[in-house]
Amino acid sequence: MGSRPADEVLDAAAAGVHYSALRLDELNINGSMTGEEQPTTSGVENGHQEPFVIGVAGGASSGKSTVCKMIIDQLRDQRVVVVTQESFYYGLSDEELVHVHDYNFDHPDAFDTELLLSCMENLKYGKAVDIPNYNFKTYKSVASARKVNPSDVIILEGILVFHDSRVRDLMNMKIFVDTDADVRLTRRIRRDTIEKGRDIKTVLDQYSKFVKPAFEDFILPTKKYADIIIPRGGDNDVAIDLIVQHIRTKLGQHDLCKVHPNLYVIQTTYQIRGMHTIIRDAATTTHDFIFYADRLIRLVVEHGLGHLPFKEKQVITPTGSVYTGVEFSKRLCGISVIRSGESMENALRACCKGIKIGKILIHREGDNGKQLIYHNLPKDIANRHVLLLDPILGTGNSAVQAISLLLKKGVQETNIIFLNLISAPQGVHVVSKRFPRVKIVTSEIEFGLNDDFRVIPGMGEFGDRYFGTDDYQSSTPFFCDDKNRVSLPPFTLLHPTPFHIHTAAAAAAASSVSASSGAMNSVIAKLASLLTDEYTHLKGVKSGIRWLRDELSTMNAVLQRLGDMDDDQIDVQTKEWRNKVRELSYDIEDCIDRFLQKHSGGDANANFVRKMKKLWENHQIGDEIKQLKARVLEEKERHDRYKITDQLIDLVSNMCAWILEYQPCTSKPKTLWALISLGNR
Repeated sequence: MGSRPADEVLDAAAAGVHYSALRLDELNINGSMTGEEQPTTSGVENGHQEPFVIGVAGGASSGKSTVCKMIIDQLRDQRVVVVTQESFYYGLSDEELVHVHDYNFDHPDAFDTELLLSCMENLKYGKAVDIPNYNFKTYKSVASARKVNPSDVIILEGILVFHDSRVRDLMNMKIFVDTDADVRLTRRIRRDTIEKGRDIKTVLDQYSKFVKPAFEDFILPTKKYADIIIPRGGDNDVAIDLIVQHIRTKLGQHDLCKVHPNLYVIQTTYQIRGMHTIIRDAATTTHDFIFYADRLIRLVVEHGLGHLPFKEKQVITPTGSVYTGVEFSKRLCGISVIRSGESMENALRACCKGIKIGKILIHREGDNGKQLIYHNLPKDIANRHVLLLDPILGTGNSAVQAISLLLKKGVQETNIIFLNLISAPQGVHVVSKRFPRVKIVTSEIEFGLNDDFRVIPGMGEFGDRYFGTDDYQSSTPFFCDDKNRVSLPPFTLLHPTPFHIHTAAAAAAASSVSASSGAMNSVIAKLASLLTDEYTHLKGVKSGIRWLRDELSTMNAVLQRLGDMDDDQIDVQTKEWRNKVRELSYDIEDCIDRFLQKHSGGDANANFVRKMKKLWENHQIGDEIKQLKARVLEEKERHDRYKITDQLIDLVSNMCAWILEYQPCTSKPKTLWALISLGNR
């Protein structure tokens, strides 16, 4: 498999400007994208960035226009457009013009709300609109409409902009300007006499007859919808400064962050974009994929830890000075969603020394169904903050299952931080709607899901690419004698694997194996790593490790075949054996993880005390391996007593018959079958 040098990819990725915005209205949720339709993750030409819409409401002459002007003045580096609700007054008929002083301009029915809604929707979705130009002397819209183009920030200002829920739902921020009634009356008299050509008596009569009752009946009740209430209007400089600062923060966020305040996307840099380019490339080698995935995971973990509660702490520096800093919560644990979530454990351990890590295994049922089948959590998890680990958030179904389990175990929703590398909008919506107080931390937002519920553009099956199982092929041939009869060793299972296996099929197979055999695949891989030259100090226990690896590989073959069978085809004794072996796999993995944690970052020049400590730890590990070996022998004997493999004889016979009937002893390609021997009784 060819690959480009990592430095070359990083330089190429840094050549353009990153654009991470997402058009939610154009998202193809249920449809797949063809090659020509597939978008990339950079380039402004790929979509329109949704503007930030601000609604400013309040009584007449409360200072709404002044607040809008102050916001515009401070957002000089952004394109800002103001749309006033007054532009959408209905024109008065000839009969209404005769009694114009009896017309209530402060009633919701005085505005063309449908036209206002249409204009705001078009602006929000990147289309230019024509805003009516209302003349308050003729009480009609003049012919020359005002052309308004899409902008970074859209401010909708008016007395009743919060009244219609459809208009209100378009807003990202709602501000209510609260000003004293006497001040508003004074301003109204001055404005209406100068700008609208009315006399004072008419203004006062209209105020007492229409304005004041309308404020109490229609305007003031909408105050409850406001996100921010500004007392004294434009005189409140502090409030305006805080609002502008918040707007600047939101403008730098992904569109989904504006919708879901519990979503946090780490700030994009050229380095982050370059690393995403590498791990998303199908030609990237496993070694490079692991290296750059680990770097990204570390950044996500560090960002997630920043959301933990903390308290102030003072320490004495080596110079004798006092430094005032913070101390984060120590009641913390990580929970990985098997199998991909295990790839994030090393980064978490590197950031949090000695952290407890639990596991949740969720088995896929059908195309989109999920079913929880295993969990191993800390006993005191209800009293801890939880970092939930899963590198890809797709449909959100697995995340919902995992979070629901944590809540049932007593974990507070606010104490859960969900960490992942990439997130599909659908998954973010599902998790945020169900658990709005769970924080989601990710490094990039995807475009969506295709018909197969795969994240696009995505990075493939993360677990397969990380653990090196994406190119899985069987290397064990079947044996035929001169009469084309298949020779089966005692207790042999047929594991069907097409010789020219596709990556997607391998990924699906690996997923089902992980669900059926618990942590066995992970355990076997970790045991193999302990046999490398990196752990030369384990000479005394390597034979036990090698024995465990070989025996567990055999048991794993049985678990795989049991996973392909329906529960009603498996007797009670076999189910009991299967469950015990699964539990055994998790105990072995815990033992390995404790060892790796103790022996990571070793110093070749450590002092004698440290060496003695490690010798003692090695002795403990050796004792644990002996105990685990005894348990494996016990389960192997139980396997022989129950004659578990006998249940699969019919399946084997059928497969053999199929092989013999399929073009025996010809030169045409055959399906390759792996024969996995369980050893002699």
